[in-house]
Amino acid sequence: MKVYGLRCDAMENPLGISVTAPRLSWKMEAEERHIFQTAYHVTVTEDGQARVVYDSGIVESQNHFAELPEVCTVSGMRYRWQVTVRDNRGRESGSEEAWFETGLLTEQDWQAKWIEPKQQQTVHDDYAGYWGEPKQSKTIEEEKLRPCPMLRREFRVKGKVARARAYATAHGIYRLLLNGKRVGNYELAPEMTCYEQYLQVQTYDITELLQEGDNVIGVVLADGWWAGRLGHYGIPVQYGDHLALLMQIQIFYEDGTDEVIGTDQTFGFGFGARVYADLYIGEKYDANLADDGWLRPGYAGSSWTGVTEKEYGYANLTGQNAEHIQVLDTLEF
Repeated sequence: MKVYGLRCDAMENPLGISVTAPRLSWKMEAEERHIFQTAYHVTVTEDGQARVVYDSGIVESQNHFAELPEVCTVSGMRYRWQVTVRDNRGRESGSEEAWFETGLLTEQDWQAKWIEPKQQQTVHDDYAGYWGEPKQSKTIEEEKLRPCPMLRREFRVKGKVARARAYATAHGIYRLLLNGKRVGNYELAPEMTCYEQYLQVQTYDITELLQEGDNVIGVVLADGWWAGRLGHYGIPVQYGDHLALLMQIQIFYEDGTDEVIGTDQTFGFGFGARVYADLYIGEKYDANLADDGWLRPGYAGSSWTGVTEKEYGYANLTGQNAEHIQVLDTLEF
């Protein structure tokens, strides 16, 4: 008999959930026929500690799931769990260990500020005539497409890093880069949501991407569902007409200290090779405008400027609540 397929809220080892009473599930198989579960025993502990936060005891049940009480209430905590099952012949089998990690669970956990690129004059012919215009004043034929803003900040890592996380979301969609390398495999994050009610926050493990000394975080924004062309008539800006970013990096050093780096007015803003990118219309990439220097320390782009802090609040933020959009296969022609 084998116990496998452990899931937390239908996700495998999810990072950054906001559910404090998650649902745990598992599968079992056996070589013989007519074997089924008659009881289970689930234990949940805090990572690196012996403290058990939940022990179901032996539960007489054929259900392959357990709903925890509200015990996972520590932000940024990794919880490890296992399940032992008993079958109808009285045999027991334990699973391997699985885990889930909470994100930023309360508004008070956020030190970062929402930031927006400052409005620009024409940077390139294709950029003309969009920023700051009334969102219902033009038809799709008259409209200019929005260039993709790029935001960056340099920071220093002051010692040996034990672990580090980046929490990010946006008005629009975003792609996160650290020291010139893409962070995670999320596509179209933070995905389509009912923005007024909830906006998903993605959590990234950036421990291995940080380097002692100078580092550069970079983010590329695009319209996505927030401001892109949606519906039968391709009408834009159904949610908002300005893109924005919220991101918080938390670094935990091996010496026990920690540090928070959040989006604020220290970020810079500029344009690059993505002249526009729309989910329906497509993307225009002008390689003549490409400049990878913005992802390296010491960059000083002549056309770069600052950002504006905004008070959009944190009340509608929630952790990623399902498996994310990602590339599953690549076809070659």
